Amino acid sequence: MPTSTNSATQFQIRKSDIHKHRLVEHDAPRPGPGQALLKVDRFALTANNVTYALLGESFGYWKFFPATLTGGDNETDDAYGIIPVWGFADVIASQHDSLSVGQRYYGYLPAATHLLVEPGRSSAAGFLDNAPHRQGMNSIYNQYALTSADPGYRQSDEAYQALLRPLFTTSFLLEDFIRDSDYFAATNLIVSSASSKTAYGTAHLLHNNKPAHIKLIALTSKRNRDFVVGLGCYDSVVSYDPEEIDQIDSQTPAAYFDFAGDTEIRDRVHAHFGDRLQHSANIGSAHAQSVLQAGPDRAPAAGPKPELFFAPGQAKKRLREWRPAGFAERMAAGWDSFLPVVRQTIEVAEIAGAEELAAAYAAIAGGTAAANKATIVRL
Repeated sequence: MPTSTNSATQFQIRKSDIHKHRLVEHDAPRPGPGQALLKVDRFALTANNVTYALLGESFGYWKFFPATLTGGDNETDDAYGIIPVWGFADVIASQHDSLSVGQRYYGYLPAATHLLVEPGRSSAAGFLDNAPHRQGMNSIYNQYALTSADPGYRQSDEAYQALLRPLFTTSFLLEDFIRDSDYFAATNLIVSSASSKTAYGTAHLLHNNKPAHIKLIALTSKRNRDFVVGLGCYDSVVSYDPEEIDQIDSQTPAAYFDFAGDTEIRDRVHAHFGDRLQHSANIGSAHAQSVLQAGPDRAPAAGPKPELFFAPGQAKKRLREWRPAGFAERMAAGWDSFLPVVRQTIEVAEIAGAEELAAAYAAIAGGTAAANKATIVRL
C-alpha cells in the first residue's frame, strides 16, 4: 500500500458513518529513545473489527490508534478513526533495548502499515506498549507476544491465529466461566449468532467438556443453518424465526449467551423462558447496529437482567490461580483442539492492496460476507 519505504498508509473509517472510509498516506514515523517501529505484515478482517467501529466511541476503540489527518477535507480532527485489528508485525527500527530488528510479534494492531510503540514492561515472551495515549486502556489489548516464544504459535497457522486467536481467547474464558458457574443450574445453553467464530469456539469447548445432560442450542439465520449444523458442536440448531424459537422447551431451565447483540431476538428468548431463564449474558454484538438503535441498557421485560461477560475479569482470576505459564499452556491446548475444526470449516482468502481491502471491509460491514469465508489482509 505505501508507495515507498519512507511512507506509511492508514485505512481510516468515518466515525459517524462506518460505511465510509479513506486511505491516508503520510511519512512513516521514526522511533525515538525507548521506542520501536513495527511494520504491520498481515492481519485478519472480520465482523469483530466492524463491531470495534460501531462501538468505537462508547468502548474507546478509536483511542488505540490515533488517525493522521489529511488537512484538506474540512473534517474535524476526530472525524475519522483507525479500526483495531489482530495480526502480525515485524520490528523494522528500534531504540529500545528489548526489541530487535527482525523480531516478529502478534497482537493488537492498526489497519495501517506501521505502528510506533513505547515498550514498558517486557519479558522474553513479549512486551506491553506503554505509549501515553494507551494508558487507561485494558492491558489485554496492549500486550504483544514474541512469536518465537509463544507456545501456541506455528508459522503455517498464522492466518488462523490472526483470524481466531483473539476471539478464541474470549471463547476459552467464557467456557471456563460457564463451567466455573456450574452452568448456571441450566439444562439448555442457548447461543445466538451461533455461526460467529467466538460462539462456535465456545461451543466447541463446551461440547468437549460439558456433562451429557446439558444441551447446546444454536440460534442462527436460515442462511447459515447448514454451516452451523456442519460444525457438529451443537445439539440442535434453530433459526431466528419466532415460530422456531417458540418450539424450544420452555419448561427446562436455560441460560442465554448472546453473541448477536440483537435486542429483538434477546427479548423473544427472555419472554419465551421467563423465570426459567437462569442467566442471560451479553458477549458480543454481531448485530451491533440493533444495540445502537435500541440502546445497550434497555432491559428485556421478562427474565433476568442481562449481564455483560467481562473476559478480562475471568482472565485476571485464572492468571492469579494458574500463573501465566499455566494459563498459556491451557490456552494452547484448547487452541490445538480447535484448529482442526477451523481448517475444515473456514476458507481463508488472502488479499492485498487498497481496493481489495476496501471491498472486503464493505462486504463485512454490509453483512454480506459468508460465515465460512475469512479474510487476511497482507500489507
